[in-house]
Amino acid sequence: MIAHLASETSGIPSYAKAQRTDVEGTGRLLDSARRAGVEPHVVYISIVGVDKIPFGYYRGKLATEQVIERSGLPYTILRTTQWHTLAAKFCLQLGSLPLVAIPRACAFSSSTPARSATHGQPCPRSAVAACPEMGGPEALSFAEIAREILQSRWQAPRRLRGALPGKAAKAFAAGYNLAPDHCDGRITWDDFLARLT
Repeated sequence: MIAHLASETSGIPSYAKAQRTDVEGTGRLLDSARRAGVEPHVVYISIVGVDKIPFGYYRGKLATEQVIERSGLPYTILRTTQWHTLAAKFCLQLGSLPLVAIPRACAFSSSTPARSATHGQPCPRSAVAACPEMGGPEALSFAEIAREILQSRWQAPRRLRGALPGKAAKAFAAGYNLAPDHCDGRITWDDFLARLT
């Protein structure tokens, strides 16, 4: 089995980075497996909404899914919502700014990598499957997420609330990044913050 958890997330995520590391890297990985004469079951962790949100990094994740689907190898693709650690990293980076733009309509339903690893039942080796999406235990507005972590670390900066422009922002606002029918996570955002302090 190949558990594919790797991704290019340094700096600002982009399609170019995802294309180079995720898409092309996955192709090389699967080619190497075939050349070695093995046919492993590929388990790939992806993101909820990659097929609906026109964000460069997400387009790269979707293209990676397609490389796996076309490989001829047995696979399982699990799309999860974002993890608490990413939300924290993003908010703490924003916390260094004197003025923060907070998208008014966006919500997130973050979870933990450990919960993603135990989601569902293992698939048979011969299976080709897209597992049900996995979401966090609650959906919180970006404003709530940012306010709570910034106040737990520093005095919250002045905030500018408003809608962000662009198709990707509209797709996030529409909730395409959420999995309301699969609130499978157990550790809430408050639980996660309590563990940080």
